[in-house]
Amino acid sequence: MTRKNASAATGDGGARHKVSLNRNTPADTELAGAAQVMPIDQIRIGKRHRLDFGDIAGLAESIEDVGLLHPITVDQHGHLLAGARRLAAYKRLGRTEIPVNIVRTRS
Repeated sequence: MTRKNASAATGDGGARHKVSLNRNTPADTELAGAAQVMPIDQIRIGKRHRLDFGDIAGLAESIEDVGLLHPITVDQHGHLLAGARRLAAYKRLGRTEIPVNIVRTRS
């Protein structure tokens, strides 16, 4: 997926970046800086396209060994946008909080 029309300030450590995932449309989301930690019970999971999460036990073991390499992504309301498998693995490990990237959407 190519991210065209992205604008980003450099060197400010916490800049908000507008990102368009479609090169033919204006930026419609805003990244809210560095990853934060969010309580798992505050994350809202809607209808998912992927119904088979595969080997969650293996992913949980990997997270236990090396940590979470990529935070999950939620919107400003706590709706899960990406990372259902990682979230399931964290739950399997009995964790109560998970690193998240928050994307501010217009809706």
